[in-house]
Amino acid sequence: MPKIIISRKQEWNNRLRQFTIYLDGQKLGSVGNGEVKTFDILDGNHSIRAKVDWCGSRDLEFSITGDEKKYFKLSGFKHSNTIMPAAVVLLFLSLILRRLYHIAFAQWLILPIFLLLLYYLTLGRNDYLTLVQSESW
Repeated sequence: MPKIIISRKQEWNNRLRQFTIYLDGQKLGSVGNGEVKTFDILDGNHSIRAKVDWCGSRDLEFSITGDEKKYFKLSGFKHSNTIMPAAVVLLFLSLILRRLYHIAFAQWLILPIFLLLLYYLTLGRNDYLTLVQSESW
């Protein structure tokens, strides 16, 4: 029987959330933080995607037969390692500028990051998770 093996990257910002896997529009199971899961599936052409809340990944098409194994890598918000620390630094910078120098427009430094996050939670919600096929896990 064919198998798909999904390895999820360990990450701090989504560590408490389960990512749900859908195969051909039907719920297959879920994958926790840093977990590797194997699922038995049927032969044929399939579409796979991952979701968390209202956000998810794009559909990924693949074909599988016999005792073949397909490997997939799953990760959360792809810009979290840069955007979240940048947002914290800019927030502290704006607070310092406001307190020490009475610069009131410093909060606008955070606006680009806020708009990017807003994009990924609305129009780009199907780009929030990354699901890619790989040679191995």
